[in-house]
Amino acid sequence: KHGDTFVVTDSFGDIGATEGGTDGLYHADTRFLSQLELSLNGQQPLLLGSNVRDDNTLLAVDLTNPDYYVGEQIALEKDIVHIARSIFLWNSTAYQRLAIRNHSDRPLTLQIALSFDSDFADLFEVRGLQRPRRGTVSRSVEAPDRVLLSYLGLDNVTRRTQLSFDPAPNDISTGKVSYRIVLAPGESKPIFLAVTCNAECTHRPAPFLRGLLAAHRELRAQTRDIATVETSN
Repeated sequence: KHGDTFVVTDSFGDIGATEGGTDGLYHADTRFLSQLELSLNGQQPLLLGSNVRDDNTLLAVDLTNPDYYVGEQIALEKDIVHIARSIFLWNSTAYQRLAIRNHSDRPLTLQIALSFDSDFADLFEVRGLQRPRRGTVSRSVEAPDRVLLSYLGLDNVTRRTQLSFDPAPNDISTGKVSYRIVLAPGESKPIFLAVTCNAECTHRPAPFLRGLLAAHRELRAQTRDIATVETSN
């Protein structure tokens, strides 16, 4: 959580893996992202472990690949690829880094995809309220590295979800991006994603590391004078 923004994911770091669930990126009581799912070669990665920092600023997830078959032959054995997934919130933006490493002794060509969507539901809808009418959702590819999801509500207010990718994906649409990544033995490559709530159309989010450092500095400043309790255990 940061300010008026909070995110609910599963232990994989995915949003919306459970149909009708409460997963999502929320801002000002509206769900700005209802789906964000990662796949590796068309499959969901295997979970090695995940944890949230004690100060609640960062979710760290470790993933690996399942056995990948082409026909009846194994083209990629399990546990060869490691994906370190890091997620944090700052200034109405959900930042994410995927660090993909090849632990085999041969080059690998991988397909990494992210599927996404937004229903712009308010908290009452998420909790089960059925609304007789809703506003209008529109989706557009704004640039080779940017997608915009917009919602014009019945209150005539436009709400926007901007997804910014770095580097630009090989394929991009209004609901999915995909990367073709070639990794040498032992090589690692990052993919960065920033999901901004209600950003201006020309908005550029801060780089991942700069945002992470700023979020930690801000938390330290806010909690410097709070009361603490210490025990011998």
